[in-house]
Amino acid sequence: MSSEDDRFWSKHAKQLQRKKGFARLTPEEAEAAFSAAQPVDLSDDRVESIVEYVVSSGSDDIDEGDGWTDDSHLERVEDESMQLCRHGNEESSDDDIDQIEQDLEDKLLQEDDADEEDET
Repeated sequence: MSSEDDRFWSKHAKQLQRKKGFARLTPEEAEAAFSAAQPVDLSDDRVESIVEYVVSSGSDDIDEGDGWTDDSHLERVEDESMQLCRHGNEESSDDDIDQIEQDLEDKLLQEDDADEEDET
């Protein structure tokens, strides 16, 4: 990236992360979130299985019913990222890749606008 790109992202990345909820919480925000959190009742068996998992460095499989999310939503991202990462493909020009990136950026911005409208 050029230094102009670096300056742009240095200026805007933190603001965008905070707006989208991906930034680290401030100590005050973390304390408020902790205070607002509802306690979760765990059975003794569940606590024991968590401790065993941590102690064993996570070598056991995670039970699908534990509330973990699946990765099905990543398939679309993987497909789109492969469009951008075509190493060794001489048929694709930089202009093609720039257009794909621009299309993906436009799509992302449209989805963000739609999400903001849904929130209001």
